[in-house]
Amino acid sequence: MRKLIISILLIIINISVFAQANIDSLRLVIKNSTSDSIIINTYIEIADNFTPENNEFLDNYLIAYKLAQKKELKYEQYQSAFNIGKYYNFKDNYDSAFYYFEISLNGFKSINNFDYQAAVLGEMGNSYCFRSNYEKCLDCYLQAVEVIEQLGNDIWLGIAKNNIGNVYYYLSDDDLAMEYYLEAYKIFKKIESPDGIALSTNNIGGVFAEKGQIDSALHYFEIALKISEEIGYNEQIAETSVNLAKLYDKLEQYEKAIEYYKKAVKITEKIGDLKGASLTYLALGTHYLNLKNFQQAELFFKKTLEISTEIGDLHTQMSAYKDFSELDSTKGDYLNALENYKKYNELKDSIYQLESNEQILEMQTKFDTEKKEKENLLLKEQHEKQELVNQRQKIFIFSGTIALILIFAIAILLLYSNKMRKKTNTELAIQYNEISTQKEEILMQNEILNQQKEEITAQRDEISEQRNIVTEQNKKMTYSIIYAKRIQQAVLPSTMIFKQKFSNFFIFYKPKDIVSGDFYWAKNTENLSYIAVSDCTGHGVPGAFMSMLGITLINEIINKFENIEPNKILDELRIEIKKALKQETQKQIVHDGMDISFCMINWDKKELQYAGAYRPLYILKNNQLTEIKGNRQPISSFVKERAFTNHSMAINKKDKFYMFTDGFADQLGGSQNKKYMSSKFKSLIKNIGNLDMEQQKQLLENEFETWKSSQKQIDDILVVGFEI
Repeated sequence: MRKLIISILLIIINISVFAQANIDSLRLVIKNSTSDSIIINTYIEIADNFTPENNEFLDNYLIAYKLAQKKELKYEQYQSAFNIGKYYNFKDNYDSAFYYFEISLNGFKSINNFDYQAAVLGEMGNSYCFRSNYEKCLDCYLQAVEVIEQLGNDIWLGIAKNNIGNVYYYLSDDDLAMEYYLEAYKIFKKIESPDGIALSTNNIGGVFAEKGQIDSALHYFEIALKISEEIGYNEQIAETSVNLAKLYDKLEQYEKAIEYYKKAVKITEKIGDLKGASLTYLALGTHYLNLKNFQQAELFFKKTLEISTEIGDLHTQMSAYKDFSELDSTKGDYLNALENYKKYNELKDSIYQLESNEQILEMQTKFDTEKKEKENLLLKEQHEKQELVNQRQKIFIFSGTIALILIFAIAILLLYSNKMRKKTNTELAIQYNEISTQKEEILMQNEILNQQKEEITAQRDEISEQRNIVTEQNKKMTYSIIYAKRIQQAVLPSTMIFKQKFSNFFIFYKPKDIVSGDFYWAKNTENLSYIAVSDCTGHGVPGAFMSMLGITLINEIINKFENIEPNKILDELRIEIKKALKQETQKQIVHDGMDISFCMINWDKKELQYAGAYRPLYILKNNQLTEIKGNRQPISSFVKERAFTNHSMAINKKDKFYMFTDGFADQLGGSQNKKYMSSKFKSLIKNIGNLDMEQQKQLLENEFETWKSSQKQIDDILVVGFEI
């Protein structure tokens, strides 16, 4: 039975348009504004001044939701739906809560907002977990992990891993629970999150305690308590205190146990933590039961049932009924013990979906045995009285005549024969009843097995159907991505553009996935040639979208400005990227964008101009390799944005230039599975630079495959070389 307290964390997201402000001034904004967006976001800001259980929180979010729905402001509509769901969830109105959660989740999926998808899935999972619906809870948490891994948010990932561990803990799978708790602990330690470390060490201690490894459990609980007290993490202080108290109960150090119980009670009552309070009362009841203080045990078990019933915590209710049954049994009240154990087993079946009634039958047998013993005692007293009467009759008959003695002997013989016949009949009747009972039990077990067989068959069919659906969806997604590849290839420049100006060049282009986040671009005018090589944020489908945006914007800039220099092109490109991704309107810096190297060749002046955002340019002249570094800033929002630097140089025949992304240098491989590194890549270019460009491309491909060997490709690869 899972008796230790295990922590669940919420994935919390709080995004608002305005800073905290006086509610009256916010209402004045609504009155005076004509902008739908400002009005809706102001209602959201007013709602955020209240806690989710407050009706003002609901009223303002309902207004924001309806206005956003009417004005088709999707982000605000789905944000409001999420918070309305939180209100109903807090009020235990789960039908309404999940109605709005579904609207929010599907909406944020449609606009690719991963932050809120993770938050909604986390909130839904927590709600299922509190109501002990572990199957749906686990499904929500696993979906949340998939979304969070795309975001790269370590703190959320640690929370989700911890919560999955909780589900397996409640399902009594200690090995899987420990696996997820350790993963969460490593993440929290990596990002130096003290509350996360306190949470995960408490839960690791809980698994050790369940396995009976008391020393290890104490070690981890004490670490969790120390960290929680240092940072003022009250909920965790209470939970870990109860866990320590239980261990000291096992060690029979009762005064120390009570000290920790009192500490937990004081904190849970202070912060209004109902679930924590119910678990603390349950532990106290068990403590007093072990000390044979039945009055105190019953008091705390009743408190546990009142609170856990109020908040719908089936798991704690189940534990309380189990302990109540043990209390009644210890007191000798087997009838109430049986009733409470039945209630425990009903809750257990509803949670774990099992058919195990052996302990109920044991209680029933114990009750029936006690009753039968009393009946046998009464029969024994009656039998003794009858034996006394028979002895007196024997004395009377013995004093009579010999004839009467003979007759009496015959009578005794007949009486004895009759008694033996009755005894035999009684034994046969008992055996018949036992056989009938065993037959009924066998029939019942057969019925249970048949039901389980039907359930397994139905589950197998459902799994098969779901697998077919997933396979079909994967096919459709793959076909869509392949079609996207065709579109991306169509917008990349043709090699004919390079052949118009360069007789000797190569393009080594190797996407990690079907579509790529790296792209190259080129254009020729009468006396100018433009060449760009770019590495967009991400790879695969997200990177491909960014590359399409980059190509489109570069074309617009070149068409708009005549003879524009490379550094000016990058300045304009940064402005347009920030506009397209709405980075100028966001308070937090978003790093979605690209790194790029950009060259312009003036054939009349025999001059090459270069500018770069993180990406350098290699120049090979007379077997000497020179590197020109770009500015250390991306094409996106940046903390210290500066104008890009333009580099100009004269060019001669046989000069060779190399533009590339970081995929080649970052590839893991070799005997020690390390990165290839920029220095090694630079030496490679210098060593093969005297060969024909097509030969260089082949050597680059061979070197990459040899280095990578059996490792996976970790990024898109793009290298462009050309000779004047």
